[in-house]
Amino acid sequence: MAAALSVFSCKVEDGYYYRQLDSDRLEKYAEGIYLSYVCGELDMMMRLLDIDHFISLSPEEQRESPLAGKVFHEDGNTLVVEQGFSEARISTGGKRLLETGAGWTVENFCSDMGCSYLQSSLLYAEVACKEEGVWEILMRTADSSECVMEITVTSDDVGRTGKFTVSGHETSSDGYRSVFSNTGDAFSYSNSIISGSSDIAGTLSIDIYSGDLLKDWCMITCDESGRVWYRTSR
Repeated sequence: MAAALSVFSCKVEDGYYYRQLDSDRLEKYAEGIYLSYVCGELDMMMRLLDIDHFISLSPEEQRESPLAGKVFHEDGNTLVVEQGFSEARISTGGKRLLETGAGWTVENFCSDMGCSYLQSSLLYAEVACKEEGVWEILMRTADSSECVMEITVTSDDVGRTGKFTVSGHETSSDGYRSVFSNTGDAFSYSNSIISGSSDIAGTLSIDIYSGDLLKDWCMITCDESGRVWYRTSR
């Protein structure tokens, strides 16, 4: 999975000379944006729904859950989630995430396998339930990057399916700004509760700017089978 996004710097100039980027570098950058924001937010949303379900269980049922010993009530409005050597904090406002109008604030989140997407200390997210089965996620990081996802979730005994739209911007360490969003139809996904994996289908478009000037663009398209196609400006 993607590490910190600075690994995928979108720098396209060096001093006074324009440095041509090859397609491989742009493809790696597109992959970093996709893994960090699209996959990262979907992963977070699935984990939050698991946590929401966990806190609805009886004490006896909670002891049988994989989240036993990892999720604790600090008070009626705050959850603490242990993540190896760090802790995530969730302010619930005393509401279940399934309730229309509920708003959860998430700080210091990282994946079960560690901080695979963004450094945990950088992550702040607000998750609001707009209506039954529909949530809006706003994610921010310390470098003023921002991403908004609206996600619709349906579920059964096998897993979860749904659609989502995503848009946002990311600022690299060298000052370039990337604006990204899904293009065409909304992304679709199928999440397996058993394996925890997600199959995502859709296209993410990324425009790379220096100031107001468009320097490069890249697109990444994925299908449910895991196949990936790239298109780049170079």
